[in-house]
Amino acid sequence: YRAHKLIKSKPYNMLITAALIINFFMLIVTHIRQAAWLSVAQDVGYAIITFIFVLELVVELVARGFMGYFRSSMRFVDAMVTLLSIADTVLNLRSGFGTGGDCSILAIMRSVRILRLLRLLEHIPGARHYTRAVVVSFQGVVNICVLITLVTFVAANLGHALFANEALSIKTSHWKQYANFGTTTDSFRLLFVLATGDRWENEMAYLRDATSDGKKWAVTCYFATFQIVVNLLMMNLFVMIIVDAYEVMDDVIRQKCDMDFTPVFKK
Repeated sequence: YRAHKLIKSKPYNMLITAALIINFFMLIVTHIRQAAWLSVAQDVGYAIITFIFVLELVVELVARGFMGYFRSSMRFVDAMVTLLSIADTVLNLRSGFGTGGDCSILAIMRSVRILRLLRLLEHIPGARHYTRAVVVSFQGVVNICVLITLVTFVAANLGHALFANEALSIKTSHWKQYANFGTTTDSFRLLFVLATGDRWENEMAYLRDATSDGKKWAVTCYFATFQIVVNLLMMNLFVMIIVDAYEVMDDVIRQKCDMDFTPVFKK
């Protein structure tokens, strides 16, 4: 009973929220060739934060029970991150604070801690309901990703068949030598980048300059069609699926979500 009362108390939740925020700032200040004192300070801070979350894990297990705790997928992820943080702290203690930057295993363990920031969503009014809508729509999002991949692969084969010779005549440098219409694989790489809408008109202009006058219309039609189908239609399907998942949520939940979230933006 005392453990259950503790996890519901305001000071306890404020301590966990403060630890999450400090963990967030410690992650964003990490950079290449950082000062030795910063690495030591981060390792010490990570050890303290790990100790706090270990205590939280123990208290939550006592209050909710083993099965009750792991009933939530978010708590399961948090427990895994805490266990990895313990291993990270032990390795840091063995090698010394500030010396673990060259260890790839420590770097991987530390990068997993970013998943802990998802818990900050619990402290944003109404955000949990929007997160639920995203989770519900996950299967639809996966289907759209598969559909985009298939459409891009078909377009890559078509682009290679139409513009392979012209692509070889264009002088390329850096990554472009592996992203052109020379092969189907290179075509797929190029279209994957162009699917974001980034500089697709420049690629169209380069290819138009390399083709004969009678084939320039094919280049224009090809790029315009690809952008309309993938960038405009397919990408907007992501939004449609998430909005649809939100619409099918229970009306009471949606109303509570709007009542919680709207005042935040009004302020």
